[in-house]
Order: sequence, then C-alpha cells, then structure tokens
Amino acid sequence: MRGFIVLGVILLALGLGHISTAQEESPSENACYAGGAWEGKCDWPDDTERTEWAWTCGHYYARVLTGRAALTNVPVWCGLGMAETVTPEPFVLCVGLSVAGDLLIQGAPNQLGNTTLYAPGSGCSGPVGPGAVIWMQTSGFIEQAEALAECNAAAPSVTWMDAYQLPGTGLGGFNFVCYEIPAV
Repeated sequence: MRGFIVLGVILLALGLGHISTAQEESPSENACYAGGAWEGKCDWPDDTERTEWAWTCGHYYARVLTGRAALTNVPVWCGLGMAETVTPEPFVLCVGLSVAGDLLIQGAPNQLGNTTLYAPGSGCSGPVGPGAVIWMQTSGFIEQAEALAECNAAAPSVTWMDAYQLPGTGLGGFNFVCYEIPAV
C-alpha cells in the first residue's frame, strides 16, 4: 500500500512538472512565440485554418532550429522539409479549395500561367474561372503581405488582390497562390 502512495506522489509530481513547462511561451518550444523565428507571422484573424497550420508547424520548426528534431521528422504538410524549391517534372496537381474553387497547378512555380481556377468541386474540369491565378513557392514561411509582394514581383502586369496558403500539398517549400479579382 505504501508503495502505491509513493508511486502516486511521484506520478503527480511528474505530471505537474510537465504541465508547468508546457505553459511556458518560449521560442524554443514554438517559433510563433515572442522572440521566435515566426514571431508576428502566425495569427491570421480571418483564417483559422492558416493560424492553426502556423502554430502547429511553428512547434516543429522550433524543434528543428534548436536541434531537437531533424527536418525529416517534420510532417510533409508543413512544407519545411526542403531548403530549396524543387518540383518534379512533368507536374500536374488538382487542389480543391472549399471557397475559392479547384486549382489545376502545372509546370514550374513562380510563373504566370502555371495555375488555372475552376468551380469548387469540379475536379479541375469544366469552365475556367475569371481572373489570373499564380502558384508561388518559397523556401520558408512568409506572411500574406510578403506573399502578395512575391506575386507582384513575379507578375507585375497583374493586380493581385489576395494570397492563400496551400497546406498539405506535399510539394516541398512553402506554397501559396495569389488571385486577381477581375473587374465586373
């Protein structure tokens, strides 16, 4: 009986120690925390999916930066596994986005004409949507304003209105698309 009480006290002490360290906001625990590599880049007030991706992958990125994990331990959907942007050729991918529509991505990144927008749920077939779309890829996470600047640099002839992250594509690097909202 005495052994069970001692074991219970030890387990309780270990559990409380774990809880207190889990609540510390250290950049070595998550790159999104103050002082971290992604400080100020993880909260997207209008996009909970993007915010969740950033905070989840920020945890993995902090572990890589502190040497506690290798890039091979980071989930592919975080897009942190490749220092350079590498895309196999020939390359074609249909990505279904719930609101914007389905995107047919083909060819090399960062070039106008590499993406076509279709109606949501179309499986990348049927009538093509209005406006220009471009698939972009960088070696690391960037904010929405930086993404739009990248799109403007790649295709200055288009007025880009929005940038949307493409999580979970398995493409390597950090992937996003920019949209032109055409005049009606």
